[in-house]
This record gives sequence, structure tokens and C-alpha cells, in this order.
Amino acid sequence: MARAKGKKNYRNRVQFKWTKELIFLLVGLAVCIGLVIFCLIPTRATTFYNTWYSSDNSLQKDNVFEEISYDSLKNKVEKGELVYVFYGTEKDSTSVTNIGILDHYTNKFKKSNDDKHYDVDKIYVYNAKEAYNLNSEDENAVEALNKKKDWFNTKLAKDESTDLNIDEISLQTYSQLWIFKDGKMVYSSQTILNNEQASDQSANFTLAAFRFLSYGLEKGNAKYSY
Repeated sequence: MARAKGKKNYRNRVQFKWTKELIFLLVGLAVCIGLVIFCLIPTRATTFYNTWYSSDNSLQKDNVFEEISYDSLKNKVEKGELVYVFYGTEKDSTSVTNIGILDHYTNKFKKSNDDKHYDVDKIYVYNAKEAYNLNSEDENAVEALNKKKDWFNTKLAKDESTDLNIDEISLQTYSQLWIFKDGKMVYSSQTILNNEQASDQSANFTLAAFRFLSYGLEKGNAKYSY
């Protein structure tokens, strides 16, 4: 009798079974958790807006800007793509103000009857923070920045028979506008402003921005202008 009492009764143990209902429940729970995590991760546009928005620029959440690294920009230029670039950093107050001027005149902005607007789908932002934070005593950092500057300056469009002669650029001058086409820099705001100076800094950049945004229109490539 004692041996019988100590013997485990396996017949009464309920075996676990996967059912369709349980599988659907677990899958649904996993999907819900995944969606919550996905919604909490900021999008690229949101991250850009949070970085660059200021009361001085009224940048929209729905804007045409996308940050790009040096390597990615170099790759696009080498492929001969048409690339619009704003060179500046959110650490520089002039850059922050000027990116708002660009934003105002692009096709994403709510249009008003008294303003021009240009159909530019994307402007890449090459962040100038490397130059802005440069320690001039750090020889490696200085050399790295100079190599990038030298590469940009090998891409300048030069044509003695036309007015398309782009001046050399400096990566330590912020809030610049560049356009690359067929592997060459065909527009530089610094070149424009070296030739045409308005009465103040904001007006100077606005002039350069108009030329920048209307480049495709002048070349017959833009869809429309307002």
C-alpha cells in the first residue's frame, strides 16, 4: 500500500496542446506589440524636424529635406545624378534661419498668392557639424576635412565659353547651396553672391535661393512654378 501511495499518477496530468485560437491570440499580441514599438520610433522626417525647427524658421514637418552623409552624397554625384544640396548645421543660427527660407519657397509649403513656389521634390542637407566642431589642433580632423573640400573642388563646373564658372568652395563657410549634375557642381550660392550682393544677409540668401530653386525651371526640367 505504501508503494502505491508514493507512485506518481501521470494519467491525471493535462498535456499542453497548441490550438488555432491560441496561435491566433499570440500572433495578434505580437503584432500589437510590434505596432506600438514602431509608432514610438520617430521617422526620419520627424527627427529632422525636431533637430532643425526653430521659432526663427517655422520649418514644416512635411518638408523636402533629408540629411545625407558625405559618402552617400559623393556616390550620387559620381553617378551623375541631379542633386540639390543645402550645406549648413543646426548649430549655426544663420543656417537655421536660411533653411526656413528654402522651406517657404518649396512645393511642400502651403502656397499663398503673393509668393513664388518651386517644384523641388528633395533637397539633401549635408550637415556642416564636422567643420563647425573642428579642432584646428587636431591634425587628423583637419586633414579629413581638407580631403573632403578638395574632392568638392574637383567637381566644379568650368566653361570658358559661358558664364558657368563655379568658384572654389570652403567647407568652413556655412549655409551654402549647391547643385550637382552630370558629376559636376553646376550651381554654388557662393559664386552667385560673389557677383550679386543685396542689401543684407537675408536678402542675399533669398536671392541665391531663388536661383537655386529655379535651376530646373531654367533648364526646362521643372514640372511647374507658382
